[in-house]
Amino acid sequence: DAARLLPGDVSHFLIDMDGDALVSARELSESYNIEADRMQTEQLNVITDNKKLVSRIRQFKPNIVDAMGLFEYLESKDASMLLRSIYEHLPVGGSIFFTNMLPSHPHLAVHRRGMGWPGVIVREEREVIEICEQAGLPVGNTTVLRPSDGVYAVYEVLK
Repeated sequence: DAARLLPGDVSHFLIDMDGDALVSARELSESYNIEADRMQTEQLNVITDNKKLVSRIRQFKPNIVDAMGLFEYLESKDASMLLRSIYEHLPVGGSIFFTNMLPSHPHLAVHRRGMGWPGVIVREEREVIEICEQAGLPVGNTTVLRPSDGVYAVYEVLK
């Protein structure tokens, strides 16, 4: 839905290590009437195949990178490396968006136990900002949104 707010033709390039997630994304894109030539997918582990990720970013030249829902599964050093890899190759004026679950999540135990995600890494805002600094991202270009539900903080870093 958000892509409809952007001016001009919007192209999508979805990368995920889960092939089923990519199949679902293609099906969902059809329900939103996204033309097939405007939707690319690739199964890729963005950490172990980081050079390939960088190659795809250089080829696709995205203005917006959405990495929401990923950082809860990354150790700090991997999160920093991923942010650096993406940010370095964004055009000026581009943005990266990502989230990290907060320790204040009111149903964290459900996520960890009930949904079978025991390895979820929660972080306070200051911890995520430290990761951004380690990645060389300009903290002054970082916006943090903290919805009142206390589940996630949403970050945007503008280049």
